[in-house]
Amino acid sequence: MKHELALFVARVFDCLPPPQAFVSVVYPFGQTMDNEISVIQRVSYLPGFIMIPDNGSGTEFCGYLGADHWTDLLVENGVSRAAIQKLFIPAATNSNTFVEAVALVKKAKEEHWKNCTVVAPSFHLPRVFLSMISAALRSYPELKIWAYPGVSQSWSENVVHSQGITRGTRSEIMLGEFERIERYQEKGDLVSFGDAFQYLDQR
Repeated sequence: MKHELALFVARVFDCLPPPQAFVSVVYPFGQTMDNEISVIQRVSYLPGFIMIPDNGSGTEFCGYLGADHWTDLLVENGVSRAAIQKLFIPAATNSNTFVEAVALVKKAKEEHWKNCTVVAPSFHLPRVFLSMISAALRSYPELKIWAYPGVSQSWSENVVHSQGITRGTRSEIMLGEFERIERYQEKGDLVSFGDAFQYLDQR
């Protein structure tokens, strides 16, 4: 398990999208205020249109300050409002990484996207990427998913993560992310690393 996790993490960060992948959508996964600038600054200079999570009202939910707030931040960082779209996240009171992944893959299938680039802070990206692969393998395995880490932030800073509940340094939170991956794999929400490697090899 540990060796497979280490290999998966290495492949996540060796998974930057090629230029031709920027033809559909760049999606920054929802973050708390402590971590949001990491993804805002990253996606602000990536080509393609940007889709951001939304609960239908544009306001805060589950630790994420909302689509209206993120739209303003993106515009402040040089993104055109016309390049920003919103992804409705159902059951927002229970929103989490996997719920976002399922909603994004569903949208990709409906719109016949060929590629999708997801962005998250480095400590969150492995679970984000495995969640996307898991959702895609269940309903839209043709989707080519790429990963892009957010702009680097201090690993020793104490921050809030995961629906505004989890607290600790980003290093501590990343270790917690690994524990979540193992727990959600045992639960059946996330696919095995073997299935993820097969997806990556075929992509």
